Amino acid sequence: MLRVIEIAFYITVNLISFLNCQLYSIDSVLTRIKEEPTYYTVRLGETVTIPCTIENRKSANVIWQLSKTKIPETLTVGIQNYRKDFRVRVISNTTLDREQSWNLEIRKVRFDDEGFYLCKVMAEPESLKRSIYLKVEVDLRLNIINNVINLDDNVILSCNTTNFIHEKSKHFGVHKITWFKENDLIGENKDKTNLTLSNYRIEHYHRPAIGSRLIITKFLNLNIGEYKCVFRNQSVSLYVGFKSAISRRIFEFGNSSSTKCNVNLFYLILTTTLGFLVFF
Repeated sequence: MLRVIEIAFYITVNLISFLNCQLYSIDSVLTRIKEEPTYYTVRLGETVTIPCTIENRKSANVIWQLSKTKIPETLTVGIQNYRKDFRVRVISNTTLDREQSWNLEIRKVRFDDEGFYLCKVMAEPESLKRSIYLKVEVDLRLNIINNVINLDDNVILSCNTTNFIHEKSKHFGVHKITWFKENDLIGENKDKTNLTLSNYRIEHYHRPAIGSRLIITKFLNLNIGEYKCVFRNQSVSLYVGFKSAISRRIFEFGNSSSTKCNVNLFYLILTTTLGFLVFF
């Protein structure tokens, strides 16, 4: 009888151990980071939310890091902000046991925020992570100052960012707007051409932006073509050629509905008058 009890006890212990191993294995498999886009684009100065959805998180810590060097910078642990940057915070929804969101929000995005972000879950038996790249873009605006372009006119092209660039950003005062004509770089010191470049800073309600001006002295036939301004791998282009005020007015005259009515009325009066003259 005692032997039977020992065997039963041995079987029970091993069965419980086996079940615990199975449950632990199943539990570990269920802890995962949901597949979502790994590339996000945001405009300079806007707010972006980088998602990280975790299934069956249990009590594992969630860590957000910014990876720009060999040693990633820790931004948050749980909901605690380690960077001491009030623009950055974690928005979490832990009301659901099965699926929880631990999203990273960045307000007033700067160029320095661009890079790879890591969402890490310190689960057992090994940690999980997901990498997301954030691209920061800026709006460029290219204008031509001249309404009319004739031979030997001085033509001015203006290109500037329409977004506020934070002065603490490493790109402020470092990256300049560059110019191209037909994909050829326009240098700042080309004495053999009639092109002059000048970079400047724009102050709008104490919110600085970057601008550049291209001056074409005595516009020639060789200056006709497509001009492009580039800032941080973003570009905007504009075709520049002769623009005549007379030809444009003729075009507008010919396409104006009121003008057509006046012309028709003129011909009606003229033909009527001629008819009366011929009749009498």
